[in-house]
Amino acid sequence: MNKQDLQKKRENIIIKCEKYDIMPFIIDEISDSLAYLNQYKIANIQDNIDCFIDKIISLNNNYCNSLIIKE
Repeated sequence: MNKQDLQKKRENIIIKCEKYDIMPFIIDEISDSLAYLNQYKIANIQDNIDCFIDKIISLNNNYCNSLIIKE
């Protein structure tokens, strides 16, 4: 797999995250993290993208819920 293919796979993961209205700073962190992963780990994320997205959505929701001030 060449560098362009690897970059395209990283971008596809980010695009999928953006479709679910994930907070921008979380997407930035994901993007930074993906830059350090090798092709096998990127392929694993792609193969398990639904599980990955579910975990990121949960993280996003937990963060949003922590911002709500409870009276």
